[in-house]
Amino acid sequence: MKQLLRPSIDDLRLECVLVQAWKKTSAYLRSHSWYADTLRIDYESLRLPQFIKEIQERLKEPENWKPEPLEMVPAPKNQRWTYFNEKWVPVPKEKKVDLKLRPLAHLDLQDQVVATAIMLCLADRVETALGDPRLSIYKPDNRRKVLAYGHRLFCDLNDDNELLHHWGSTKLYRQFFQDYQTFLERPKIVAKSIQDSESYEIAIIQSDLSKFYDRVRPTLLHEKLYKFKYSSDEDAFFNFAERVLDWRWTDLNRAERYSKDHNIPNFRLIALPQGLVTAGFFANIVLLDLDIALRKAIGEKLPGSEIVLEDVCYYVDDFRIVLKIPRNMHEDDIKNASMAWLQNLLDKNVPGLKISDDKTIVTVEGRDKRFLVMQSKEANRIQNQVSDTFDMLHGTELIAAIEGFFHTQQRYSTEPASEKKEPGLLVGVPDMRDDTAARFAAGKFRRTFRSLRPLLADETESYTPDVDDEEDTLPQQFVLTKTQLDERAKFFAALLIEEWIRNPGNVRLMRIALDMYPDSVFLDQILRILRPGWESTSFRKAKREIRIYCLAELFRAGATETGFVQEDERLPSTISLDKYHSRLIKEAQDLVETYLATKTPRSRFPWYLMQQVFLYLAARNAIPKNILINKARGGKLLSHYWKLAKFVSGEIPEKLEQRSILLVIAKSGYGISGFDFLSSKARLSDKFLIEVDRISPKVARELWIHFSGNAGDEVHHTAQKLGLYNNSTLFNENTIAAVSGRTINPFYEEENLLSLAHWLLSNSEYFKGTVTPWNIQCSVSQANGFEFGKIEPESFEFIKASEATHLFKPPDWCETNEGRQKYQTGLLLRYALRGSTEFYYNFNPQKSSKGLRYKKPISHWEQQRYSSYQGRDAFGPPWLPISSFTEDLLFQLLRWPGSGVLKSHPTIDELLKRIGKRLDKLRKIRGEVTSATFLEQKATYPSIEPKQTWERPLRIGIVQSLIPNFDDYSQHLNDPELINDPHLRTRQRAHLSAVMEGVAQMLRVRDTHRQQLRNDNRIIDLLIFPELAIHPDDISPRILPFVRKHRCLVLFGQVYHPKDSMPCSPLINSCLWMIPEWSYTTGLQIRQVEQGKQNLALREQGFTPQPIGFRPAQWLIEYQWNSDVKSHRPLILSASVCYDATDLALAADLRSRSDLYIICALNLDVGTFDRMSEGLHYHMFQGVIVVNNGQYGGSSFLMPFKDTFHRQVFHLHGQPQVSIAFAEISPQKLIERPTENAGTAISFPEGKWKTPPAGWGNHD
Repeated sequence: MKQLLRPSIDDLRLECVLVQAWKKTSAYLRSHSWYADTLRIDYESLRLPQFIKEIQERLKEPENWKPEPLEMVPAPKNQRWTYFNEKWVPVPKEKKVDLKLRPLAHLDLQDQVVATAIMLCLADRVETALGDPRLSIYKPDNRRKVLAYGHRLFCDLNDDNELLHHWGSTKLYRQFFQDYQTFLERPKIVAKSIQDSESYEIAIIQSDLSKFYDRVRPTLLHEKLYKFKYSSDEDAFFNFAERVLDWRWTDLNRAERYSKDHNIPNFRLIALPQGLVTAGFFANIVLLDLDIALRKAIGEKLPGSEIVLEDVCYYVDDFRIVLKIPRNMHEDDIKNASMAWLQNLLDKNVPGLKISDDKTIVTVEGRDKRFLVMQSKEANRIQNQVSDTFDMLHGTELIAAIEGFFHTQQRYSTEPASEKKEPGLLVGVPDMRDDTAARFAAGKFRRTFRSLRPLLADETESYTPDVDDEEDTLPQQFVLTKTQLDERAKFFAALLIEEWIRNPGNVRLMRIALDMYPDSVFLDQILRILRPGWESTSFRKAKREIRIYCLAELFRAGATETGFVQEDERLPSTISLDKYHSRLIKEAQDLVETYLATKTPRSRFPWYLMQQVFLYLAARNAIPKNILINKARGGKLLSHYWKLAKFVSGEIPEKLEQRSILLVIAKSGYGISGFDFLSSKARLSDKFLIEVDRISPKVARELWIHFSGNAGDEVHHTAQKLGLYNNSTLFNENTIAAVSGRTINPFYEEENLLSLAHWLLSNSEYFKGTVTPWNIQCSVSQANGFEFGKIEPESFEFIKASEATHLFKPPDWCETNEGRQKYQTGLLLRYALRGSTEFYYNFNPQKSSKGLRYKKPISHWEQQRYSSYQGRDAFGPPWLPISSFTEDLLFQLLRWPGSGVLKSHPTIDELLKRIGKRLDKLRKIRGEVTSATFLEQKATYPSIEPKQTWERPLRIGIVQSLIPNFDDYSQHLNDPELINDPHLRTRQRAHLSAVMEGVAQMLRVRDTHRQQLRNDNRIIDLLIFPELAIHPDDISPRILPFVRKHRCLVLFGQVYHPKDSMPCSPLINSCLWMIPEWSYTTGLQIRQVEQGKQNLALREQGFTPQPIGFRPAQWLIEYQWNSDVKSHRPLILSASVCYDATDLALAADLRSRSDLYIICALNLDVGTFDRMSEGLHYHMFQGVIVVNNGQYGGSSFLMPFKDTFHRQVFHLHGQPQVSIAFAEISPQKLIERPTENAGTAISFPEGKWKTPPAGWGNHD
């Protein structure tokens, strides 16, 4: 299996390489290029095997490859407009608006994919040459190793210090905000590190390359590319790359005008079109020689001057330079000297590139006249705050902070002085560009608004202070109400729209404003000033094209983002989303009608506008009814849109592939319900069903269900062969296909699933052909402790069957019999977990956003071979009793080329040994008394591990929250999910947010008197809430940000919720572990593990619907506290939900398996639980923590120590009250109990162990 790529035509034309290039290209175009031909991407994604084969055929003769000409999309650059006398026009000083259009390019999809494939083959060499952007910028040696931060690829570092790109993943470039912040922060760190002197000062220069992408000619790029050729064997590859990266414009006359207007020679020859997905990567190659020259210059004087270059870094064409200058040197002299030096380096290393004089700004540290406004620092602070949890007051302050950030940038705008007011006495220079800062503020305001609004009350009583006390009285309410926040959102949205009106280049601000505040009045005003762009001929050139560009973005946003939220609470109450879309639909339909009636529509109705109009109308199910009577127009760029519009209007294409693809797009991309548009094909053909199933088994199943009633025998037979239904007369109830499709799936038991894996890998003789779930049968029996049934390993048997063989054929990159056996085994295990032919789909419990909208259709072929995710959350809810061992096994079985480039490939023999060892352990740790399934979940170090040895304590926080409490549940006996009382939901959200804010504050207080001696800067490791405390809808917005920020475990009881996503699923009571994990491949991930409650209290039986007891496994959380995992086992944590803690059989099993037992409770009888925990902590001989609801209090932490005052670590008395408490634990002390000398530097809780109870033995 291919893991590492090199520059060769053979590697380039591999299916696996081209598919990964497709994945990266299509994902990037969907998220970053609004004018991408979305429907073409959808169409090709659903015929991806043919698309890839077409490229492979062309690559058989690489010397004949010729890229398709570029279509130009004129986009507005930063410029000044005004709304004057009911007209939107450029300001009088804004001359030659036509010169302020950016020539974006639309590229052929095959050319895009091949260019990305070229990048994949070069990625490791180029990224290694550029240096690792993750290196700390505080070390001078590191700063010499890397200067480039823009458009860097996701990579791992191998043992030879080579960067290896994750070419097998969908991700392409590293996160913008992370690397851009490093880029902005670096010059400040360097400046601060230089000691003050009477002889010199420190200057920071911001500079930019003028029209960088437009000035790079193909010959320059090709020259730089060839420097990565290591042998003559690679000639064919680099010759091919030279042919691909050499474009021409469709409209050569316009290209010539642009070339002349901007003094850019040979603009008709393009190497880095602005629209090429990999343009940023190849831009770094162009600048690499300059990069090398700049590294050598650090620490040296600029030629002919006393100026010393202290540091330099760049983000594509944006530069930051730190200079040590003679004291009192004038800013203009600094600018001239540095520009001359840098231009000289450009001329030597990248001829043709120019520095932008207008965008070069000098600030000297310590000079008051011109000072640097640290907007990036404020942006970083806002980013951290927005990403964290916040309460109503903090959220209100955050809204104000974002508004202040926005206004500060406007006040100290980086626009040329001639376009601003006259400069004042003091001149501030922001370290962020205006457009970057504005987009940042807009995005963060929208996110904060949507997070804060559900917390707020609808109204508050007005308050007027007494006149006599006015000066001494503070307002009663600093927190906004919903109405007040809506007003702030309306005002800020209006500001964003006004900023866009003043500068059409900021069209994204308009989109965000309407997404946050989708008001039909705002929309109508915007459409009124854009309408002349297509309705009349009075505006020409830039004045028309700017309007059309903005209008196209508006329609795309309407299809993909505007107002799409999971809860109505996140939208202003005064707006109507239906009215907004009604107005936009009317505009789109008027536009289409005029377009169809215009004889020469090209200039007024360019293809990129009409694509977005059709996309929007299709997403809203509002295609005009008269579309069938009109002939398609617009050429190949609109052909797919016409076909879809006519298809959903009832015109069915004759070509089978085309008909099938359009059906899948209509159903999964646009959510069109029913099959009325297929009425002319009332009888279902077997060929049509086969073709749809090849593309999407999910849509094929829907199609079969709809048409099965009048289908013929041949079609019934075909449906059975495809696995879409089972013929009752031939149905074998014991096949894996049948067993896994039951409501109670026995393969949810890890022991059963691994037994199947062991049997499959042990019987290679069955894999001479294709093996399907219909080829294997087994017997299921009920057994104590097996929630889903037990399968005896010896009952597996191979039988003959031929259903759904097409779904289980191994791909071509499985080159050996062993590789094919491993891959098919992985598919069969996935099927066993998912239980249907849609097994490549992931389980998705998340609520989808409301309303009609476009969604990308999923390619079954791509998902099955190159995109499947093997995490346990892909297969079911968080209670699924599957450990990380099975996740890793599925990854090894189904990994595709390029995935896990630094991980070895185990053989079948090695896998069998691992599975056998795991099965032995599962049977060993099964409960002796309860027979229950016990499963481990690792809680590893949640970030990059330090290179030196380390150990960490366990700081625990317990939260005795109060809402919801027992009274809240008693008042909602017919609504145990607490979803039908908006007032209660608002109280819940507000209470939880305030509590989370309180935890953060109390942690800071605790550190003032009990500071932890640790090196990881963590302030908490585990936070615990009571039973039934957190609503499932509040986990992502309230709990998850806290876990991400503090990288700590959180355990909390969930409000009653459905067991799974099936209709009429019963309600369960459980607590949820949230466990942060970190890896080089995936970064920070938060794992969710649900601990069920088996024994319900009597009062829980009064709810309607009545919850059920459900505990499929008892989880053991393995907290890694020491870097030496071989010498120090993890600390084992386990939890129960309230009444389950009274199960003495469970306690008996846990006494030899856990070190710390946690009980989440909503318990009225505090005294009984006090006595129970007093008994448990000694008989289990471990720490016992009870966290109860604040309505009753009594939360406690007991340890089996000799002295009473040590035994009770804490006990929270009194009720009703919210309380927050903390405790420090030395893991070694608990692990090595009852040894008295456990722990040296830290040994918490304080106390000496009692003599262990009879029969107790510490576990291994």
